[in-house]
Amino acid sequence: MEGLEFSVAKTQFMTLNNPRSDDQPISINGQVITKCEEYKYLGNILHSSGDLEHNIQQSIAAAWLKLREITGVTCDKKMGVKLKGLFYKAIIMAVLMYGSETWAPTQRHVHAIHVVEMKMLR
Repeated sequence: MEGLEFSVAKTQFMTLNNPRSDDQPISINGQVITKCEEYKYLGNILHSSGDLEHNIQQSIAAAWLKLREITGVTCDKKMGVKLKGLFYKAIIMAVLMYGSETWAPTQRHVHAIHVVEMKMLR
């Protein structure tokens, strides 16, 4: 057989916003497909509840990690404030907001990102 090979053992499925947990299992050629609660796709975490909490927490953690990596540059007294601001915008904000174009954030999510941004700027 040429072309695409389908591995049933590695296949999982996820349903979004499905309150029923008594769904019938899906099977292919007699093998049951497992159900997963979250799935990472192109850097975003898709969760079965449809909530953005996992994406936002992941972005915040990645931004803090990058901030720690460039601390040597941002804490250098010889560097000007303007240059430090450019580093912050180019690196930290880019990491924090990566993938946010596909989000549908609530006011709570926007507030959480704003709080993290203010903590980082201090």
